[in-house]
Amino acid sequence: MTMKPHMLIPTLLIASHTLLLSAQSPELEISKNGHYLSRKDGTIVFLNGDTGWNLALMLSRNDAEHYIKVRKDQDFNLLGISAIHGNDPINYYGD
Repeated sequence: MTMKPHMLIPTLLIASHTLLLSAQSPELEISKNGHYLSRKDGTIVFLNGDTGWNLALMLSRNDAEHYIKVRKDQDFNLLGISAIHGNDPINYYGD
């Protein structure tokens, strides 16, 4: 399956926001007891997540950017977004 150029935009958008957020965050590691994510200083990281499973299909690029910005402003630090959407998905642009 070949990815069409307009489907690549949401993927790159999500990846760029992920890299931006992770670049601003301290390095994470598995806690010594193996039960948590923690920072290098040992403080436990709380993941506050939201799911936008069909974000890449259902929203325009501008709407996706707005959704991600709003979630960031609401202190979400994790987004669950589906990368695979069935057999022949039709996206926001009708492709």
